[in-house]
Amino acid sequence: MSKNTSFDFALFARLFIRFGVVAVHGVNSSDGRATRELCESVSTFFGTIFGDFWTFGPGLDTQNEMESHDDTAYGNDAIGPHTDGTYLDQPPGIQVFHCLRPAPRGGQTLLVDGFAVAERLRTDSADLFGALNATSVEHEYLEGDRFHCRAFREPVIRQFPGTEKVAQIRFNPYDRAPMRTLKMDDGQRSAFGTKLNFI
Repeated sequence: MSKNTSFDFALFARLFIRFGVVAVHGVNSSDGRATRELCESVSTFFGTIFGDFWTFGPGLDTQNEMESHDDTAYGNDAIGPHTDGTYLDQPPGIQVFHCLRPAPRGGQTLLVDGFAVAERLRTDSADLFGALNATSVEHEYLEGDRFHCRAFREPVIRQFPGTEKVAQIRFNPYDRAPMRTLKMDDGQRSAFGTKLNFI
């Protein structure tokens, strides 16, 4: 973002609160510095095992980390609906994606309103909603023998205590750990896994 670029934070905030997603145009795409500057004008950064800000993707080896992270985001394969950071005790609340260079093939981004999906599930399949709200599922991030190993156990759908309001969706089939922590027999475990895969 150059000093000549005007960014209307009030408009950004209204749109973000209403829709949960906002597209910002006119940010310099020659590197990530302008993106970072814009992000810092909106909020503080939350550090993760990857740092607080990084550039990644096929052919964007700007931090010499392209080969160091065993994550689906670092390839060209299509990635289905998921939430990021499921293995962290506090997953990201706001994420920013800036396409510095379009992928030569693929690269589409699929956005899903997880809260709307949860409410639809509550209406159409209350038993499944209840299971996803009451059963903790372990998510993990493993990177071979490196130190980037995290695991966290929470329900897929978490509600605010004492209310019916959905607080958080924690769904990522790519980071789901083996279902060794669930207190159920093999048949129940298989059925629950099938329900998660169905979603």
